[in-house]
Amino acid sequence: MSKFYTGTPRNDRAQLVRLGQELKYRGCYVGEHPLFGGVAPVHMKGSKHDTADALDINKSWVTWGNAQAGEDEFFDRLSMELMARGWGVIWNRGRGDHDKHLHVENIRWKSENYSGRVNLKTRRTPWRANLVVDGKRGPKTITALQLSMGTFVDGKMDWGGSLGKALQAFLNTELNAGLVIDGKCGRLTQQALSRYFNMGITNHNYITQGQWRRIQRRLNKYGHIGRDA
Repeated sequence: MSKFYTGTPRNDRAQLVRLGQELKYRGCYVGEHPLFGGVAPVHMKGSKHDTADALDINKSWVTWGNAQAGEDEFFDRLSMELMARGWGVIWNRGRGDHDKHLHVENIRWKSENYSGRVNLKTRRTPWRANLVVDGKRGPKTITALQLSMGTFVDGKMDWGGSLGKALQAFLNTELNAGLVIDGKCGRLTQQALSRYFNMGITNHNYITQGQWRRIQRRLNKYGHIGRDA
């Protein structure tokens, strides 16, 4: 496996479906899966697409640059995040095969080799944030989080909007939290964040300063809030 992989390998078809649902809330088209529009015959018979172990992803809209450039940058970010979360990824930016969409799949065997299957513009992560870790919900923190999640970028935390929904869908994928995707930070959403960050459970209806600090630290170190194992 590539040295980029730091998470525990996933081999969970139900969780892959939740990931597909999450990515739709993050502004992506999801396909080539029996539950997401079916599988085209271009794939080799018996492939992971046929067995419901893989998805193909395209970005449905972007908030910067032209469409392909925006998709490329987002997939550079997303591929690193998904690998840290334990998924198999194929993304060859500008190199022919899998250069116009991102492929994500279950890692069914530890011996599976993903070396060379992820080619980014750069192996460094220039999208890492440079935030003051103060636990405050400022515009720089929100902008960095919006960029990492692929949602509309305006530096404002609009609970009920696209960022809140993307965060809830993310927590549903990671924890099977069963949150209603309404974009609102109620008690269950706040508690799911506490579980995700391994923090004490409280009954607040807002993201706490401690949780914002966890978010800021991960955005600074990785450019995303995915598990870093």
